[in-house]
Amino acid sequence: MVTAFSSTAFGLVLAELEGMAARLAARRIQPESVHAMEIALTECEEQAVAADADGYYYANARFHGVIYESCGNEYLTRQSFDLKKVLQPYRRLQLRVPDRMRRSLAEHRTIADAIVAGQQDTAENAAREHVLVQVHEFSELVRTWRTIASN
Repeated sequence: MVTAFSSTAFGLVLAELEGMAARLAARRIQPESVHAMEIALTECEEQAVAADADGYYYANARFHGVIYESCGNEYLTRQSFDLKKVLQPYRRLQLRVPDRMRRSLAEHRTIADAIVAGQQDTAENAAREHVLVQVHEFSELVRTWRTIASN
């Protein structure tokens, strides 16, 4: 069973994996993947404007999928997807935090711009921070629930 504590620990590992994938993608991305990433970003934007957290979740998955496909490291990709399956319920919940989709979209844009520009350090740091924000958002959500439950 995954607890709130273990989900945070797993989230920290996922942040490092995401960072590595973005660094590698900045080195290796091909033009067709740049196009696919732009399409996924457009889908994220449409879902954020519609305030559709579920739609955003799937567009978000496509965006991150392009990064993993572009990183060229099958082992890294497999490990990340396995970890994301464990964290899926928690990752979906953080999208319900007010303004999270808009902020996530801006984070995605920073990651995408760095990857396309071949800025490996920036891509890695932005991707890592993007996941760490999710970990923080989820932790805040759990604290809020505990406060409500104890009142």
